[in-house]
Amino acid sequence: MEAELHLTYDLDGVLTTLKILRAREEAAALAVEPMEFPVRLDANDAASGWALFHIKNGLTGDRPIDRYDIVVRNVHGIEESVQASVFREISDDEPT
Repeated sequence: MEAELHLTYDLDGVLTTLKILRAREEAAALAVEPMEFPVRLDANDAASGWALFHIKNGLTGDRPIDRYDIVVRNVHGIEESVQASVFREISDDEPT
């Protein structure tokens, strides 16, 4: 399994989606235990953990982001997604 963050925004009338891979190095600096992939799940099993994504300032050309989706894909290419409405933003200027 792998996780991505999809950022959807309007680019001059065209709905555009950027796919951001999860950050691996930032977790250690923030002292959180990231979810390690791949994760083996048996039938009807579940897992939980942190997935961190690094979004650089100005990535969307300062256009507002309309939608955030977390997408998880298993080894067979099957995807599940959920629209994220609550998450914590950590600024580069914020001390860890």
